[in-house]
Amino acid sequence: IGSVPVGLLVRWDGSTWSDLGFGSSGSVNSIFAEPDGSLLVAGTFSAAGGVPAANIARLSEAGWSSLGAGVGGIVNSVVRHTDGRVFVAGRFS
Repeated sequence: IGSVPVGLLVRWDGSTWSDLGFGSSGSVNSIFAEPDGSLLVAGTFSAAGGVPAANIARLSEAGWSSLGAGVGGIVNSVVRHTDGRVFVAGRFS
């Protein structure tokens, strides 16, 4: 973006863009900010930040992590319910 090299997921801090280390392979279709500040990221990808993750991942202060075995298909939207359950919408196999 501009003169800043970035991957598929970036953050704007009010004055500059910074890369979140997601990578540049696949696509990100949806992000959801959790109350603890972490992000749920969904789309079509096999890794997030170098960590194997099937189409859904979490970015927290500890770094990138997968959500279980992931989702076998394209994820277009992700949200966490107030009771803690994660819901995804998309095209699954």
